[in-house]
Amino acid sequence: MKPLKIKLFGERVALTEVEEEFTGSIVIPTYHSKAGGDYEIGEVMDIGDKCTFVKPKEFVLFQIPTSVKKSTTYKIRNKGISNDIFSIIHQWDVLAILKNRKITFEGFEIAGNWVLLEMWTDYQNTTAIALPEGSVPLEEYRFKVLQLGRGVTDVQYKLGDEVFVERQRCNPIKIDGKEYVFCDKTYVYGVAE
Repeated sequence: MKPLKIKLFGERVALTEVEEEFTGSIVIPTYHSKAGGDYEIGEVMDIGDKCTFVKPKEFVLFQIPTSVKKSTTYKIRNKGISNDIFSIIHQWDVLAILKNRKITFEGFEIAGNWVLLEMWTDYQNTTAIALPEGSVPLEEYRFKVLQLGRGVTDVQYKLGDEVFVERQRCNPIKIDGKEYVFCDKTYVYGVAE
């Protein structure tokens, strides 16, 4: 692709939607999307002078509210020959960098201030009340840090730590069939010692 002839300011990212096929899958329930938005895969075309989370030519998973998408999509004509349609978003709207066209956990890199977590429980129902399979009290869930975004630098936890998070701020994500959650770094409240 030819680079776009634009100059972005600050932490802005210009990207085009990716039309090529990706194998594997990423599933984020629609009820968790930000402001009624969609998650899309795009290729970074250009970045602003203060953008530090992504680089040109990277494939990214990003979120864009449906109501905002039309007002942030543009068309640029290169000498009247071709049309490039692209969107401009803030770098904070990039959820992950996809390292290749096969979507796997190894090829998925959480971005920005996001933290990717494994969620599990050791809970066993010991009451006489029969609970449906998969019904676990929220306080029984535990979380382990699997990935830190490029913007997660000033925190007191690290990869592999068991952490305490605000569970209502965790967003489910399924990467190539396995379930995880992600949240902003500010919603990790402590670490188990």
